[in-house]
Amino acid sequence: MRFIGRLNLNSIEKKNNEYRLCTTEGEILGMRVILKTVKNICLDLFSMFKGFTYGFLMVGLFIIIGGALLYGVLYLKNIVL
Repeated sequence: MRFIGRLNLNSIEKKNNEYRLCTTEGEILGMRVILKTVKNICLDLFSMFKGFTYGFLMVGLFIIIGGALLYGVLYLKNIVL
């Protein structure tokens, strides 16, 4: 059967002595939806990883700055007294 126009699920295309089952537009659209969903899941996972790393960085920075301030206050208090 010759391949002309829109794709049909039941149409078979012969090209270079090779038979191929043609898909419908609905299947192509469904595949696009699946690829879009997988892409969005990957982007969400990447964003969560970035947020997790940023959170660790901010907490670590808070501990370092808080420790430095505490050390400075106690050091100055010890010098004055």
